[in-house]
Amino acid sequence: MTLEEADEDYTTKSADASRMGKAAEHLVAAFCILATRGMLNVSTALVDDEGVDLVFHRRNSTATLAVQVKARMSDSKRVRSEGFVTFVRAQTSTPGRHSI
Repeated sequence: MTLEEADEDYTTKSADASRMGKAAEHLVAAFCILATRGMLNVSTALVDDEGVDLVFHRRNSTATLAVQVKARMSDSKRVRSEGFVTFVRAQTSTPGRHSI
């Protein structure tokens, strides 16, 4: 299988997928903190067994928002042509009580 073919197969994960996913999580967290000028704090879990990557909480408030970050690192023809489709497994995404 060529690199191009592997990139086209959405089920194929590279050895760096976890590293890139964690970098995307940190990027989202940093952007949200900076965009709110520090009004949001963010926490991460040591173990991700509930599909929650980041938990945001506003300073001086008890309200929280649990977030799962999904990232795709690719320059394949499918992504460049804006024909990208994703699938989320039910095991990794369970709606919370505030889900729409």
